[in-house]
Formats: sequence, structure tokens, C-alpha cells
Amino acid sequence: MPHEAEHRDTTALETGAALRARLSGVLADLWVDVDAVVPYAAGELLARIRERGTVEIRYRAHDVRVVGRVAPALAGELASVAASSPSAPMRRRSVAPRES
Repeated sequence: MPHEAEHRDTTALETGAALRARLSGVLADLWVDVDAVVPYAAGELLARIRERGTVEIRYRAHDVRVVGRVAPALAGELASVAASSPSAPMRRRSVAPRES
């Protein structure tokens, strides 16, 4: 019977990995495309966006441009900071989930 227990454990691990991969895909589909310009003073937000999003961050002379995909909550924070910045405002390229 030890062989059956090993098989169950292996199957459970494979099923868990598949579930995590599927869940990651579903959550990523809910992310929002962003294109924003924020001040350097938004460093803490930029660090979280870089850590949790899929973005390209371009450091410019007087501000930072963020282009990519982030979770809706981070997109909202980014929009708020961009709106209060004297630089160009944030543009959301899309807000609807992508089709699978």
C-alpha cells in the first residue's frame, strides 16, 4: 500500500500545481492595462507596482512613466497619484478582462 500513498501524494501535488497555474491565469486576466506618469516621490507605490505587476518603468528627467498591467487596486492607486501629479495624467488602455 505504500506505493498507492505515494501515487496519491504525487497526484495531489500535480493537481495543486495545476490549480495554482489556472488561478494565476484567471487573476492575471482581471488585471488592467496602464500607462501613467507619476513623480519620483511615489517611490513606495512604484516599488509595489514593480513587485506585483507586469510593467515597464521608465525613469525620466522629472518623473517616472509606468506602462504595463497591474491589479485593479494598484491601477486605482496609480491613477490617484497620476491625477495629483503636475505631469501628464494616467491613461487606462483597457479596463475590461481579456477574453480567454
